[in-house]
Amino acid sequence: MAGNIKHSPDDRLSRFIRSKRHVAETKRLVKLNAFMPPSNKILSVFHTQRINEFQIWQLADEHLPTDKPIRIRADISVRNVSKANLSIDWN
Repeated sequence: MAGNIKHSPDDRLSRFIRSKRHVAETKRLVKLNAFMPPSNKILSVFHTQRINEFQIWQLADEHLPTDKPIRIRADISVRNVSKANLSIDWN
């Protein structure tokens, strides 16, 4: 994202989950660790605040590898990322 775009604490970030260990499948819930960065401290999410459902899934189709199916999409607010003492690199 360009540096001059204003971001609200309520803005939505979306993460596409592929790993079984990040999902409680029967409840269709995402586990907390799905949002914890790996050892390299980089976790990819999409800023999806100003786009519709179709466009969100289109992002996944266009920008994510297709080697494993997406199990579920999880959304989180910028505010909750900050509350967890994580930061966002808007590039």
